[in-house]
Amino acid sequence: MRKNCTSGTVRGVPGNRHSYRRGMLCPLCCSRRPKARQCGGSTKCAVLQIGSLAFETLIGGKAVRILNALAGGLTIRAYLFAAAVMLISLPAHAVDGFDLPGSDYVNFSAGSASVCRNTCGGDSRCQAWTWVKPGIQGPTGRCWLKHRLPTLVRNNCCNSGSRENISKRDLRAEDRTDRPGSDYQNFVTDSWKTCEAACADDRTCAAWTYARPGFQGPRGRCWLKAGVPHPVDNQNTVSGVKFRPASVRIDP
Repeated sequence: MRKNCTSGTVRGVPGNRHSYRRGMLCPLCCSRRPKARQCGGSTKCAVLQIGSLAFETLIGGKAVRILNALAGGLTIRAYLFAAAVMLISLPAHAVDGFDLPGSDYVNFSAGSASVCRNTCGGDSRCQAWTWVKPGIQGPTGRCWLKHRLPTLVRNNCCNSGSRENISKRDLRAEDRTDRPGSDYQNFVTDSWKTCEAACADDRTCAAWTYARPGFQGPRGRCWLKAGVPHPVDNQNTVSGVKFRPASVRIDP
């Protein structure tokens, strides 16, 4: 069943005559073309406000207003085209070319955006993350974890994401990555999948690292960890982080 996007439907945007499917968590207004069947359930939601030349980007259900100061003489058609290009570039779990400045509580070197996101997903305090690309804050990438979700800012320096975009299935094994420290148990095994499964079945385990055969002996070795150590590049290891739900904020 479809309804019109009227005032109060999508953050109170008036005059929007497009439609969306009832029951969707993310009511993405889309065109009335017959092929435009999915009008919700996406992390890539945006609402254009022609009157104020602003748009909102909804990431995991949270709206972040981005106000654009447009140059004089820019036509509405050109503005719509620019906004559409930006929407197409938004991936499912991270926003490339955007920063979430502020509200940091820890930062560390990280070889990729995925290990930064995984670390956030394993830390119940983390509400958002930003990965700064290599060469900007040092020769390697840098991960910043945040205790609040800051305002999204356009900046090609970074990839960013909210905690609401991280699910258990996103936290996949990290090849050529070590997470040294916080060990409470280790054992011999010939597969990193056995190590991953052992962590999943142990309530104490928050992360794991598997050392490939020949690195710490003739056979592989699994290390279970009570915390989520920071990632370190190591071609001889595979690591992983167990998903933990975000803590519930009680302050305003």
